[in-house]
Amino acid sequence: MDAPYSFQIASGSTRFPMNSDAIEFGEREDMVFGAKQLAEKIKAQSGENTLLKFSVIDGTRHATAFPTTLIQGLDWIYGKE
Repeated sequence: MDAPYSFQIASGSTRFPMNSDAIEFGEREDMVFGAKQLAEKIKAQSGENTLLKFSVIDGTRHATAFPTTLIQGLDWIYGKE
């Protein structure tokens, strides 16, 4: 298989192909549907002292969802309005 590679491990034994047709892990999952289900479960099982803010961030995909959510969460915790 002659594909360009993003990088090669020093030992030379493992390569990670850069293929624009490759499917990322979880890419075919409906992340919004799953997130809504999780939010509803949290609301149902939490008491009145729990505040849940659910947001859908346009333009995210599976690979960018976690870092985007992490930054939003840190901003919510430490940010000043």
